[in-house]
Amino acid sequence: MVLIAPLAHPLPYSHAFAERLGFGERIRTRLVARIERRVGLPMSHFDVPGVARQVATPKLLVVHDRDDRETSWSDGRAIARAWPDARLLTTTRLGHRRILHDPEVVAQVVGFLRDATGTNASEVVAS
Repeated sequence: MVLIAPLAHPLPYSHAFAERLGFGERIRTRLVARIERRVGLPMSHFDVPGVARQVATPKLLVVHDRDDRETSWSDGRAIARAWPDARLLTTTRLGHRRILHDPEVVAQVVGFLRDATGTNASEVVAS
């Protein structure tokens, strides 16, 4: 499995989301409650490091840029530390979006998937 610029805990991001859109705390709280009703689970169930400590997990590559302004690099690090068989690939100066277009990142992801699945690179890219 590969996670690129993941968030570790979604609830703190609800505050940033509300702030960007100009919502007050009442609207943010209602938004979170509505999401929880729609999904049928509390936000705490999406605490990725917590989940990794409770269930069997596949090998994981976390790719995160130190300069990411959308999701903090520390989130990627927290996930990689909690996940039993994880590797953290840290980049710099790519931010949140350019990370997807970086040839070295793409090569690392393809190599990781190839090694984890036992397939060749062309099969991984074509999938």
